[in-house]
This record gives sequence, C-alpha cells and structure tokens, in this order.
Amino acid sequence: MRPVPLEQIAEWAGGCLRGGGGRAITSVVKDSRQAVEGSLFVCLKGENTDGHLYIEEARKRGAAIMGRSSSADIDVDFPEEALAAIAAGYRNSLPALITGVTGSCGKTTVTRMIEHILSGFLNVAASPASYNNKLGVSLSIFNIGSETKAGILELGSNHSGEIEDLCKIARPWTGVITFIGDAHIGNFGSRAAILEEKLALPLSLAPGSSFIYNADIEDLRKSVRSLNGLDLIGYGFSENADLRIENYKAIEGKSSFSLGGEPFFIGNLGAHNVLNSAAAATVATLYGISFKSSAARLESFTLPPQRMQEFTAGGIDFIDDSYNSNPSALKNLFSELLKIHPQRNIIAVLGQMNELGKYSSELHREAGEFLAGLKNISYILAGGVDSSSLIEGAIAAGFPGDRVFKFESHKEAAEIIKEYALENTLVVLKASRREGLEKIIGYIK
Repeated sequence: MRPVPLEQIAEWAGGCLRGGGGRAITSVVKDSRQAVEGSLFVCLKGENTDGHLYIEEARKRGAAIMGRSSSADIDVDFPEEALAAIAAGYRNSLPALITGVTGSCGKTTVTRMIEHILSGFLNVAASPASYNNKLGVSLSIFNIGSETKAGILELGSNHSGEIEDLCKIARPWTGVITFIGDAHIGNFGSRAAILEEKLALPLSLAPGSSFIYNADIEDLRKSVRSLNGLDLIGYGFSENADLRIENYKAIEGKSSFSLGGEPFFIGNLGAHNVLNSAAAATVATLYGISFKSSAARLESFTLPPQRMQEFTAGGIDFIDDSYNSNPSALKNLFSELLKIHPQRNIIAVLGQMNELGKYSSELHREAGEFLAGLKNISYILAGGVDSSSLIEGAIAAGFPGDRVFKFESHKEAAEIIKEYALENTLVVLKASRREGLEKIIGYIK
C-alpha cells in the first residue's frame, strides 16, 4: 500500500477525524495482532468477537483506529461500509490495471494462475485465498501499491447485486467468467439469476474493454455475445471458442494441450484445470505476455490445497478435491476421473453441498443418480444433512445397496475406507468447505 494521509482516509470513509492528523497510513488490518506503526486498525464485529474490544491493543502497537467509537481516530457509524469506501477511494488513486475474476467455480485457481504467470514479468498483487466478498476485496486492494502494474481480484457472490457492488469498489480494467453452475442456487433461486449476477462484471467495464469468458457454457456464451461495446474473447474446447483448446491429453498426473498454436504442459489433472489454464493465459495476453511465455510459467504452477490434490496415505491413493462442491463441480470431477482413471476402482466420499436452499435434497438425490451411472464407482460414502437423499438417488438408479454407506463422522468414514480400499482403489473426497472432509486423512495415517 502506498502511504496515504490519515486525513484523506477519513474523507474517503466519510467519518469524523478525532485524532492522529498528520500520520501516513501504509497498511489496513482487521486483526489487532497484525497492527504496526502506520497501520489503520478497522474495528469489525464478527461472529465470535468485536474489534472494538482491541482498540487499546492496536493503539499500543502504533496503529490508528477506525471504528464506531469516540475513542477512535476516525469515528464512523458502519466500519465495514467505511472500509469499502476507503478501498474504493484508494483504488481510484492507483494506476494498476485490475482484472476481476468470477464464476461458480474455478475463480480461486484462475486468480492464482494469472498471478503466477504475471509475477514472472511484472509487479503483480492478487487476492489472498478466497478473499472474494466485500471485506475480502476491500482488504485485497490495499495490497496494491503505486508500483504495482497488475491487480488480480477474485469476485465472489452469494446474493444478488454483490458483484455489482464489488465492481464499484474494484473498478476492473478487464474481467473473466470461468463457469456458470449451481453454486449458491439456494440464495439466487435459479441458474438464470446466477448468470445475471455474474454478468455484472462485464457490464461494469468501460466501453472498448476486453472481456474473457468460458465459451463452452452455452447460456453464458449467448448472453455475453449480446453485450455491446466490448472486445469479447471466448476460450474453450468447443468450436464456438475464439481461442480453442486442442490436443488435450491427460497422462501420469499431468495434462497437455495447445492454445493459440502453442503447446502447454501443466502438472494438474482435469479438463477443468485445462480450462482454468486457458483463461489465465488469455488474461495474460492483455498484459503483453505471449502464450509461449505463459506456457513456460504454468509448467511450475501448483494448485491451491484441496483442489485435485493427489497423495497416498496409509497405503491408499487419494484425490482431495474437498475445498468446495456444488452439483456441477461434482459431476465435472467424476466425469473427468472416468476418463483419466478408467481402470481404477473409485470410492466416492461425499459431504454436504451447501447453500442449495430448497433445492438441496433434490440436487443431492440427482448427484446420487449421476454417480450410479459411472462404471468405475465401486463404493459411495455420504455424510451431511442430505446424505440420505444422495444415497436414495444412487440406489434408485441401480447402485448396489451394500456398496453405499452413510457416515456420521470423519473417523467413521476413515474406518469404512480402510475396510473397503483394495489395491487398485482411488479414494476421492468432495464436499463444501465447511464440511472439513480432509480431516478424514488424519484417521487414515
């Protein structure tokens, strides 16, 4: 963060400056333990504590204070809204070219891939892992300095209007939509509403801006192509893509493909990661980075934790893809594994897919029906509120009842895995983040 006078911070926040005038702010924090000389400590209320309780601790560390308090240096009515206003003001003072990344899935990986590519050639700052709501985007913007050439911001949404609000803060120069699926459908009510929400990103761009999207998603492609005044670039496997992925192969835990006539080799399995790579490489071209250079950088890229993470524990092979889950992501994962590992006996270990609202039971049942139709699924283990619906769907679709198990704890799931994992078994973990499915591994080792 470039130094900003506290007086300017107070003006952006719309707050009352009560003290600390003449100071320069060089970082913004919400955790008093991170406060140092030059920090602005923002007092936020969370589920478990209230930042206002730590005003004196942060002040002793040399920080200026912003909160709803007469003892704060900047007194505001709504600290989180004030933080967003400061972020917007600060962003408007920066020369950095910002890319916004959104989508029902893949946005964190694409953000990391773009950062990895660009960091080899220019000064880049990116959102920390999943800092994609109003608070996270605001804090991410403060990581951008006056020398930063590119800012890569992940933009998430679990309710209507959120992407529009985030774009008002971030003011992106370009953007990418990675995928449209069922994530958060319980909040939005329909896939069409999810698509409409994501389209707030290209609609926020200045006329003449470039916009990148997954051309394999039909409703996304049609909607984006109806937009006027933007340079639209679609990537994907289909003939509808402007930049078509060709020659895709998955061999020994790695993937190869070509894009724009350039060969790519990535150390990650799955067509979805090939799409993620194509999205990142296409964004990089807007910053002047060639496909050849992006391909060279992506060879050394490693996925964030719990995303197609392959390892062996207790003599059993695992793929941990449990960072998050939704119906589309689940189907894509197991369809791809059928192609990559057609000879493996897969034990599918599935936790709850959250934020599906009134559709949750039905969508879990459909997931069970889908898995029952895959020839390399040998056992299904299901946990969570709607596990019974998933199991019922699998059995109704013809999956053997003696190969389906409901687990109530991570330990119980581990015991079932250890009993039924054979020499050629591959155990796949898939669930929403709060299910913590990776904890099963602790009972395997």
